Amino acid sequence: MQPISVVLPFGFGVADGAIISLVLTEALAIGGELPRGGKAKLAAGAAVDVLVMVRLAFV
Repeated sequence: MQPISVVLPFGFGVADGAIISLVLTEALAIGGELPRGGKAKLAAGAAVDVLVMVRLAFV
């Protein structure tokens, strides 16, 4: 039997994927009202998010 610490990252990955898909769908729907469909702001926000998360991963 595997300890929970081995299986836990997979559960977090599934939950993370679900949240990303829900947020991305909603962001594209709301961003359609912004200039250029809001894709530039969505890309900038995603880039900042990745930078922050990578930084926090090594703290």
